[in-house]
Amino acid sequence: IDNSKVIPEPPEPPRGKSFDACESLDSWSSWGPLSLDFDRPKQGEYSIKTVLDPSLIVLFQKDITTPFNTEVTKANGYLSFWLYVSNGTNFGDMNTIQPGEAEIEITSSGTNDVDEIHWYIGRDVQITTGWNKIELKLSAGDEVGNCKLNAINHFRIYNTKMTGAVELKIDDLRFYKEGD
Repeated sequence: IDNSKVIPEPPEPPRGKSFDACESLDSWSSWGPLSLDFDRPKQGEYSIKTVLDPSLIVLFQKDITTPFNTEVTKANGYLSFWLYVSNGTNFGDMNTIQPGEAEIEITSSGTNDVDEIHWYIGRDVQITTGWNKIELKLSAGDEVGNCKLNAINHFRIYNTKMTGAVELKIDDLRFYKEGD
């Protein structure tokens, strides 16, 4: 078979509204060093990379001064992004992580645990070695206070159950409506 004549399918257009394309380190932080990584990003030119040992629990955090309007509701909305994990075993045993030990969070308060929707890693999200496509239904997350989806200004992933060093990358954070 001559594969030189095969025309690849074009990539699927992105769904919804981009919260961050991860093409810049602006407004990002981590307890480990951050850098732009050009080795196989999931979209665009870069992903954001950090390397952490088990004592460094804040994996990625984004704080913005101008609130972001997701243009979705809790009933119809999703948060999606790509998360790369170099060693899923070191990231933690998905069967033993308890709620509150590892979470993905969005808030409209500018801080953790206030006006927040969060999902538990292990219970709500399974993470393995390699790129993980994370798609979180907003209505399936636990809410603390009243998270205003037209004013998101804080995103965080943390994990207290890592057992060894892990390289992590994040890319293409977006909100979309069911059916988009």
